[in-house]
Amino acid sequence: MRELEPFVCAHANRSVNVRHLHADVISSTNDHLKHALRHDPQFATPVVLTAEYQERGRGQFDRTWESPAGKDLLFSIAIRPRVPIDRLAGLTVTVARVMQDVLERITATKGFLIKAPNDLLFGCKKVCGILTEQDVVGARVTFTVIGIGLNVNARAHELPLEAISLCEIEERTFDRMMILHEFLNEFFITLTNEGIL
Repeated sequence: MRELEPFVCAHANRSVNVRHLHADVISSTNDHLKHALRHDPQFATPVVLTAEYQERGRGQFDRTWESPAGKDLLFSIAIRPRVPIDRLAGLTVTVARVMQDVLERITATKGFLIKAPNDLLFGCKKVCGILTEQDVVGARVTFTVIGIGLNVNARAHELPLEAISLCEIEERTFDRMMILHEFLNEFFITLTNEGIL
């Protein structure tokens, strides 16, 4: 694992520096960040961990998330919210809306639908999955980790039958880091405006 240049997410007079860790192969980006946060009180956030391949990628209810190496966007974001747990009840849907906005902006289609609470579909096929996990003490959230799998450049034969990628939708390849930067920028603007960060 290595640390890359941070992402700078800026809007108006606000900016957030987001640490960027990257792994070629990892068991699970969510699990790695949760372990780091639980065992190192000084672990700096916000941070995003990206991976080329996950050996045990998973979604809600421990469903497997399958993605070929080096094709898609596999990442987790760790934050330390400033609000109690009840203020975070709709966080996963908020993340889905942010991703929906980004995908509609970078593609020529408005056909991305949120299947609440944690999936984005194109037609009836999944293009993105979200897994939100939190560490809670009483009513206080010590940290939140949001894992996202976005099918970007995988071809149809590399995906499960119920999935689709941006490449298959638009018949062109996409810059994964450009998508990630667009997402992070809107994500941190949204959470800051809502008083979560």
